[in-house]
Amino acid sequence: NFDSKGTQTHINNSLKTGIDYKINESNSITYTVSGSYSTMHWLSNALSQDFNSLDEQVASYNSTDDERNRNFSLMNDIAYQKKFDSLGQELNLDVSHTYVNGLNNGNLNSLGYDSAGVYDPAYGLQRRTRTANSIQNAVIQLDYTHPFKRLPGYKFETGVKNETTNNLNVFDAYKTVNNVETQDSLLSNSFNYTENIAAAYFIASGAYKKLLSYSAGLRGEHTFIRSN
Repeated sequence: NFDSKGTQTHINNSLKTGIDYKINESNSITYTVSGSYSTMHWLSNALSQDFNSLDEQVASYNSTDDERNRNFSLMNDIAYQKKFDSLGQELNLDVSHTYVNGLNNGNLNSLGYDSAGVYDPAYGLQRRTRTANSIQNAVIQLDYTHPFKRLPGYKFETGVKNETTNNLNVFDAYKTVNNVETQDSLLSNSFNYTENIAAAYFIASGAYKKLLSYSAGLRGEHTFIRSN
């Protein structure tokens, strides 16, 4: 038998702003920044009973779960564009960085009672957990478009891109025995993940009047992954 009731409070704040700067008729820069900060509080109480095969109560539990969570994210992006002419020849450069940080603290306190309703520490559990994660992502991309003036409808596009992501997660669990808190090495863990993707592409396209359009391209990509 299990009965649980809880309340959750969640607050989120976010902001995004940017600026466009036109250097001249051919060159422009755009900067965008956005961020968010959120908090969450979860508090619950659960009452449960254990029964044997004869439907006799052998134990009961009164558990309280208190979890507090916060998350923060920040993204910066800057884009540069250069237009060479009115036919569509242009160069685009985009650089962005994203940072995400999260922290969760949980406290579980479960009181156990025997079949007579007498408190028994052997049935109880007092555990505290702390989960921290940090993610960073950086992207740089360069694209170039070149139309052929003497061949209307024909153009080629080329570009390169590199993206790096680093993810660090740490989970720590602590147990309390006889009012002494110690780290639980069997439950605690950490994980570090790094990924880098480098790519380059080339596309040529054309058209025959308004009846037919076609394109052909080639893309190469290299991925590096390291985890621990």
